[in-house]
This record gives sequence, structure tokens and C-alpha cells, in this order.
Amino acid sequence: MKNRLPSPEELDMERENAVSRNTPLLHQSRRIGRILLHSLSKFPPVNLVSSMNGQPIPILLFADSILGVQPYDWQCQILLNYEAGNQTAAACANFTGKTSTVFPIAALWTLYNFPRARVMYVSATGAQVKAQFMASLGRFRHRPAFAGWTWLETELRNNSGGFLFGRATDTGGNIEGIHDQFESKAGLLVDECKSIHPDVLDTFERCSTSFRLFMSSTGAAFGGFYQICTAKAHLWKTFRIPTSLCPHVLASVIESDRENLKASVFAIKHDAQWLFDAGDSMISLESVRELIDNPPAFVPGLTTGFCDFAGSGDESVLALCTGNRATIEDPWCWRSRDTMHSVGKFLTLFRKLNLQGHQIAGDEGYGHQLMDRMAEEGSICKGSITAAQQNEQISISISAQSGG
Repeated sequence: MKNRLPSPEELDMERENAVSRNTPLLHQSRRIGRILLHSLSKFPPVNLVSSMNGQPIPILLFADSILGVQPYDWQCQILLNYEAGNQTAAACANFTGKTSTVFPIAALWTLYNFPRARVMYVSATGAQVKAQFMASLGRFRHRPAFAGWTWLETELRNNSGGFLFGRATDTGGNIEGIHDQFESKAGLLVDECKSIHPDVLDTFERCSTSFRLFMSSTGAAFGGFYQICTAKAHLWKTFRIPTSLCPHVLASVIESDRENLKASVFAIKHDAQWLFDAGDSMISLESVRELIDNPPAFVPGLTTGFCDFAGSGDESVLALCTGNRATIEDPWCWRSRDTMHSVGKFLTLFRKLNLQGHQIAGDEGYGHQLMDRMAEEGSICKGSITAAQQNEQISISISAQSGG
């Protein structure tokens, strides 16, 4: 490499060698950086991009050598995917450094390497745009590489016409899209995507950009960003970042929060998990889905029935549980505007399934009213229903959500 810069092929070979040695990503960057800087030392001190014959500086070398930032390995992986032009999305726990580290590196690398680039940073709140993201960018304003750049409250401009601007979806006005133009690449950085209105995310889907990075904390399991991380994950490079991947978050703090926080709060703050309920359900929807996908082996046992009583027009359901296997069949689910019809339907199913009073339970919400109606079919006493047939008695326990 004497008196010349390494070719892209030589740099790629060095990267492959580092990967084959299982070298951490940042160490790979530093080794490649030493090769470049050794070669650049033989040239007059000029802009690195110019010195590299217009080739972009590798993003990890840029972070380490120009910004003085040493990203964690997971941050390196996200940045490398951004650099490669992959649609990249990351669901992050709180305090992982997405707004203070990953987004600033991506934004500054884009503007430095592509002088006429246009980068849009979007967040759900104006406070995050100004007080967090732009403040994090401001840490690097005195770096020699950015001499002469213009740093404004929600904008950043380089010396060649490239610029970054921050927008918030809670400040009114329309959020316009951004597209690649001739000799002007576009970058789209979206923070706290889970809180951004679906219509705005639809606008971003129609944008044609060279670089795209969506990151957010987690929350309820719905919305556009949840879809990106699950149903649309095959279209993106997706990551889930818990605090356990961040050395600056002490293990003792994580364990203390595990003991003292509600499970749903801990799941968002530290595990970057999506919530399928508010955290106060006896059985979460996620657990139900897991059981459906991976049912346990059948264990024989007692047979019990459970009634979900419903009002006029709503769905009434009878479930049957034998051992550890619960069953709901189509004939056991119906809707009827006539609650007297539902009374007769339940009684018929009890007889057909040979269910006795001690085997039946139900919910107490609408059950009391149906019990009153059942009394019209015969007699009722302390939760017992006497059927029309002589000497046949069916009793129903209406303890709240008891399964028999």
C-alpha cells in the first residue's frame, strides 16, 4: 500500500479476515482505520473523503476516528446495515443510546460523506427533536471535520448544500416525504416510531431514500412500528435491544428493577418487549398464543364446563375442559337477541355433554340475569337450576371466572 490508498477490494478483504477471526466490529473498524490512516499520512492533510477518491469513509471508522465515539457491538451492527442501505428497524429498551449515539452517528456520517445529502429526523415530540437529538449532535460541533457547518435549533447545514432538519409530529403542520434526487442522497431517521400516527408512517413508506433507520422503545403490541418488527420484519433488518446489551446499565440496577417494577413496566424499560395486555391479566395473550403454537402433552383428568354468559346480540360460549385440554367447538358458540333462546341452548348442551352441577362454572357478569331467566324455565335455588325433566337437576356455580 506504499504511496497509494487501499482499494475497496483490499478493505473488503480485511473486513472478511476480521470477521473470520470473530473480531468485534469496532476492533475491525480500528484495524481498517489504521490501514487507511497509515496510507493517508503519505498525503497532504485534506478532507478524508477527497483523499479516498470520493469513496465514503466506513461508518465505524467515521464514528471512532472523526467523532471519537466507540459504539457497542449492537450499535455497530445497526450502523453497518444503515451504511449498506438496508431498511433498518430497532426496538430498544430505555436508556440504550439510540437518540444520543446511533442517530447522531448516522446523520453526521451521511452529511459528511455525501455533501449534498438531505437528512430528515422525525420524532413524536418536539422536545425530543430539540432537547435530545439536536443536543446530542451539538456535542460534535467543534470537531475539525465540521468546521464551517451551520448549527441551528432544528437544522444542520454543511458547506456544500447538504442539510439535516428535524421535525416533530406533535407540532402541527404536514410531515412531507423525502426522496433521493440527482447527486443528492436522502436519509430518513425516525425516532419513537411507536408514537407516530399510522398516516405519517404510510407517507414514509412511499419515500425513496438511500438510507432509512427507524428506532423506538416498545409498548402495546399494535401500530405501524409493531407491524414493522413482526409481520413486515422480512422486509427490514430488525433488532431488539435490551439493556443487558449495554455495559453502561449496571446489572444491579436491572435486577433491582426486576424486583420492584411491575412486569409490564420492566418488559418495556429493560427487555424491549411488546405488551399484549396492560399487565394485569391473569393469563396474557402472549402466553395463550404460545400454548396454541406449542401445546403441552395431554394429561387426562376431570371434565368441567365453563359458561361465558352474554347479553342480547353478544356471543355466548360454552367451553369444556378435560384434564389439561380445553375445547370450544363451533356449536357451543352462538349469538342470539333472545336471551331465552340462550337459556335453552345452555340447558341443552349441559344435557348433551352429560354435565352435572358440580362440573359447571360461569362468569358472574351477565350470569345473574341469565340465572333469573333460567328460573322461568323451571326453578332455581342458590345457584341450582332444575330442568324441565323430572328429577334432573343442574346446578351452576357463578363464582367469578372460576374454572370448576
